[in-house]
Amino acid sequence: LCQIMGIDLWLRSSLPDNIYNKYRYECIINLIGIGVFTLFALISLERIAPWSGRFYAFLDPSYASKSNPLIACVGEHHPTAWSFFYSNFQMILIAIPGCHGKAYTDFNTSKLHALRDCIFVTADNLYQKS
Repeated sequence: LCQIMGIDLWLRSSLPDNIYNKYRYECIINLIGIGVFTLFALISLERIAPWSGRFYAFLDPSYASKSNPLIACVGEHHPTAWSFFYSNFQMILIAIPGCHGKAYTDFNTSKLHALRDCIFVTADNLYQKS
């Protein structure tokens, strides 16, 4: 992340604004395209397994109860994970994208450490709840 930001700042200082903006836009579009192409290529070559039941259970909590009777029995007595997720984080879920966007517009090292801490603390809280 630091190297990408350093290259970006160097390009911004060495190129005129119109060329820099065009170059940045093209790089972002190309990276997204390469990523999508690589993902589909790896799935079609079976290097990455296609979506499994675990993936569908993550998106639709009722998927597991339909496909496995034991999970259906246990799932009736336990609340779903999504309700806990939303009740624990509430408004922070709405604030995080805006705060990250603001931090990236005026970037410095202190904000890098704040973003890193925010990501690791959030991930740590998610794993402790489960």
